[in-house]
Amino acid sequence: MHFFQSIKKFLVLIAAGLLFTFAAPQLLFAQEGGADYLAIIAKNTTEILQKVNGIPTYINKMLEFILSWMAVDDSDDTATMQSRFSALGTGFLNTATAQNNYQRQIAADLVDQPVGDFTSPANSPKILGLLPRVNDIMYSSLLGQKPAPKGPFSAYNFVKHAAGVNFNHDIPRQNWQGTADAKGNYTAYYNTMIAIESFNSYVLSSLAAESESKNTNKALQNQLVEQASSSSWIAKIASEELGKVLRQILMFQSQNYVLMTEMQQTQKQLLTAVAMNNTLLILNNQLNESLMVSKAKGVQMRP
Repeated sequence: MHFFQSIKKFLVLIAAGLLFTFAAPQLLFAQEGGADYLAIIAKNTTEILQKVNGIPTYINKMLEFILSWMAVDDSDDTATMQSRFSALGTGFLNTATAQNNYQRQIAADLVDQPVGDFTSPANSPKILGLLPRVNDIMYSSLLGQKPAPKGPFSAYNFVKHAAGVNFNHDIPRQNWQGTADAKGNYTAYYNTMIAIESFNSYVLSSLAAESESKNTNKALQNQLVEQASSSSWIAKIASEELGKVLRQILMFQSQNYVLMTEMQQTQKQLLTAVAMNNTLLILNNQLNESLMVSKAKGVQMRP
């Protein structure tokens, strides 16, 4: 308070000096022109002194505001959120680990073989004698969880299997002997199937690229999830300088923009996949459509 009183006295002296400077000429006129000038000067002087008297209060409020921003957050609400966020992050990572642990048993069930055949004998598991490329048909292999650790794996082969590329379709030929309608229908079918398979391959190739890069993106995501939900990190935020906290918030917001852009791309691909699935349903219904047309026309359907 002694500091504030000193500031107050200093400001009062400055104000008085300014008042004297501006009021001196008026005082001279006041001697000749009457008491009105003195009353005006007294009123202005009183108002200025009132403002000056309020300066320490303003300074106190400002200091309280600054200290409130710099104070350590030890509230119960923050502690509760800290505990819940930590549990949520740990649960997320534990679920991912448990999911990966299921994959070998799932692979064994898919091919109807004992799960031990994927790892025994150690150097040459039995499953590789039956299915040498078993890893190529298992999605978990893309995530770095090969069901047969000793077996080979090609992410490109998995993409071809999953996208349907391995199904061969005869290229339409102009010299085929069928009717023009039959050749046109097959050409339309061929073009549709190739378009869908090429889209499937494009979408799945991103997973192959991540797999070939040793899943560094997945590892970094797990590390960030672990950090963002760590009790120690959340506790550190509660006591760190606000400048650091604000910069960390900005970094997370920047990454949210990147992730939102990726999510938007994924949503577009999902919409495209739904449309292509509808197209496949239309193709699969061609036989029923031909049958209905024949009945409507009252003619026998040609094979």
